[in-house]
Amino acid sequence: MLLHACVNIAWEGGDVTKQRSYLGESPEDRVSRRRAQMIEAGLEVFGSVGYQRSRVSDVCDVAGLSKRYFYESFADRAALLLAVYQHVDAAQRDVVLAALGAVDPDEGDVMVLVRTSLLAQLDFLAEDRRRGRILYVEMYQATDPVTEAYRASLDAWAGVVAEILGERASKNGVSP
Repeated sequence: MLLHACVNIAWEGGDVTKQRSYLGESPEDRVSRRRAQMIEAGLEVFGSVGYQRSRVSDVCDVAGLSKRYFYESFADRAALLLAVYQHVDAAQRDVVLAALGAVDPDEGDVMVLVRTSLLAQLDFLAEDRRRGRILYVEMYQATDPVTEAYRASLDAWAGVVAEILGERASKNGVSP
């Protein structure tokens, strides 16, 4: 099979840059795909072995990519851990918000909403135990910039949940 690469040459600030499409995939799409592979590999490695016991080479081996591609998207393991956390946390939030959205809007019992959100979260964590390890164990093993981002994310999420519960309660004449 003959592989073709399409080369686009652009003049940017005096430099000639080459952007090659490979098998119909743009350079940006390839970078994005490799980043996603690294995040999935990070979930596997950090969620199974742990952040402290892992190396960049472990993640690269699981992803099936070289270290070059790791550093294409991440400055270090801590940056990958944060990306893995954000990936898992976003999925968790989607699940919890969907569960809360399915509760009858006229439901005035805040405990029904709390129970619904907790059960949705527990189901999410039970589906893949690595998720819980990332969300509640490994983030505490990281360096300050990562733990600071983690705490900020937790605070933001707590604010979202409190707002939802407060709106629901006041809409139904219940004091939050």
